[in-house]
Amino acid sequence: MTTEAMIGHGTRFQIYDADASPPAWVTVAEIVSVTPPSMTRDTVDATHAESPEKWREYIPGLRDGGEVSLEMNFIPDGAGTTTIMQTFNKDTVVTCRIIFPDGDPEASPITATVWQFSGFCTNFAPAAPFDNKMSATATFKLSGKPQFLS
Repeated sequence: MTTEAMIGHGTRFQIYDADASPPAWVTVAEIVSVTPPSMTRDTVDATHAESPEKWREYIPGLRDGGEVSLEMNFIPDGAGTTTIMQTFNKDTVVTCRIIFPDGDPEASPITATVWQFSGFCTNFAPAAPFDNKMSATATFKLSGKPQFLS
């Protein structure tokens, strides 16, 4: 069987700018890597005095959308840095999406697989090493259920 593996080149990270006129999706420039949501689920101990053979019993608990992280080239006055800083400085939840390179991201509607979520930027960490390119990481905490659209 032939593999269906793909490289991530062409993956995009976008933030919806509801304040723009007209509102629009803004692609964060110079993204090097995107780590999609790291979703988790709580486990709730439901063990009781009559649990069979003294084995703990669990039930599924609340889900957590986790975090999305980005690595990017850090251009101090660049569009990517500006977009992330504006998002970090907002005290509201924003809508974001990751567009994977498995379809046409320019088609209407988009034919690529999309992971869309609400969240807010919790971390933006630039680095300026003397002997390498400047880079930055950004982290977004998800709020609510992410949508995986394919």
